[in-house]
Formats: sequence, structure tokens, C-alpha cells
Amino acid sequence: MLDKVIKRMGDGGSDQKLKGPRKPIRHNKPDIDNLGASLIKIFGGKDATLLSGITDYTWMQLLSETGNELSRWSTEKHFTSWLGLSPGQHSSGKTKKNKRKAGRPKAGQIFRQIAQSIITNKNNALGAFGRKLRARKGPSIAIKSVARKLAVLY
Repeated sequence: MLDKVIKRMGDGGSDQKLKGPRKPIRHNKPDIDNLGASLIKIFGGKDATLLSGITDYTWMQLLSETGNELSRWSTEKHFTSWLGLSPGQHSSGKTKKNKRKAGRPKAGQIFRQIAQSIITNKNNALGAFGRKLRARKGPSIAIKSVARKLAVLY
């Protein structure tokens, strides 16, 4: 499934037409005409809404936080660490109390919100992973790890 998403995101140029139905924005819909087409044009034909849970509105929020060029982070690990989604040193997924870093970007919280909705979705592989992890390690670790996987795919 992920191979299809990655192939579809990598195909096409800036003149790519929108294929299939777009995910509807249910709440706080911005009053912008052709938001999805504009975002696809900004990102050079790549469509992030093909990833589970990402709508045009959350994609616009991520654009405002991270920009359209992700090359300033050399690897996905650097990106997830900047977002505050990677496990801390000597942590391996265990929760620690009152050990939050100050100054985390809002983009990490956006990915966490998307992960929360993915976990509640029953027709999703990432949701199944999150529910399995939630049963073993708890909800906060499950949300963080699903958010990290989603950020790597983004």
C-alpha cells in the first residue's frame, strides 16, 4: 500500500490533474477557491492528501509550518527529531514525566492530531498499528509513533 502512495506522489509534473475524489474538510474550512489544486501546484505535482488523515486544511497548516522545501532536513530522522516525534535518548518508547522540551514546532502537534484520527479509523493499516501499540504501551506512545510514521511518509 505504501509503495502505491509513494509512486503516486512521485509521478506527474506541475500540470497534474486532480484524480479521484478529494478528502472533504469537515470543520474550519478555509474560504479559498481550489485550495487542493493550489497546494499541488506549490509542491510541484505531489499530493500529500494521498496519505491517510491529511486533508487540504492540514496540508496547508503543514505548509505554513515547514515550508514547501523539506531539503533543509538531511534525513527523515532529522525531520522527526525537529518535530519532537522521535524517542528521546535512552527512552525506547517509555514515557517520562515532565521532560518536555520548550519550543517544539506546531507541525509536530499537527501530525499528532492526524495520528489521533488515524488510530480511530478502522480501515487503515497505520490505524491498526496504532491500536495494537496502544493496547501494549498506552495511548500517548501510540499517537507519537503513528505521528512519526506519518511524518516520515510526508
